[in-house]
Amino acid sequence: TASLELTPQLSAAVLQANGTSGQSVAATVDVPTDIQVMQSASVYEAVAKRIPNAPSVGVAEIGTTNVVTVTVRSTDPAVASEAANAYANSYIEIQEKQAVASLNSAEQIVQSHINSVQNQINSTQAQITADPAKSSALGTQLDGEQTALIAFQSQLSSYQFSASLTTGGGQVIGPATVPTKPADPRKVLNVILAVIVGLAVGIALAFLLEYYDESIRTKEDLERETMGLPTLGLIPVVPDWRKASEAYLVSSRSPTSP
Repeated sequence: TASLELTPQLSAAVLQANGTSGQSVAATVDVPTDIQVMQSASVYEAVAKRIPNAPSVGVAEIGTTNVVTVTVRSTDPAVASEAANAYANSYIEIQEKQAVASLNSAEQIVQSHINSVQNQINSTQAQITADPAKSSALGTQLDGEQTALIAFQSQLSSYQFSASLTTGGGQVIGPATVPTKPADPRKVLNVILAVIVGLAVGIALAFLLEYYDESIRTKEDLERETMGLPTLGLIPVVPDWRKASEAYLVSSRSPTSP
């Protein structure tokens, strides 16, 4: 089992901030979504390149924190630890590539805006040079275009700087180590559960047999079955009398003598 701390994606925060006119945007972590990404086919394919036929992964959030456990089960303890680390690292690498790709795409869009505004500025400056009489009106237009150019250039610098700092949205804080004992089966726990279940079944079976047993073994059983008729006599059990075909005399003083 490896421990992975999920961190906010800087790229997402920067893109969102620039999309809201540069307002500050708090970077957050969506743990359930990140867990789904870690268990996705793209991450598995990346792991399979390192470990052929890699076992599946289980990811669980620890409490309400941004830390998750990455667990892999295998009959080979070395493969289990290697795969757990591979899943954590592959997730980070994929997230980092996606973040950089998003920033690069945004850079291209902003650069196209810069080129467009620069062309407008060049055109306006050419008009002012050709007709100085319109410099007052065109000057205001030029100021607006130059302000827009500065804003786009600032946005482009922000994207470029973020791309150089982008991480994969997580860091391994507890790499998986080769386990010294198997997670399953838990022999002691299984034995305890087996004993408890056995006792419960045995007790239930005994009560069931007693409930459906209609044998008459005592005086009370007889009187209950005969609706309260008095008992005239009882034949005692003689443990030494083994052969029913032979007579056996028993006295009250010597109950075991023939």
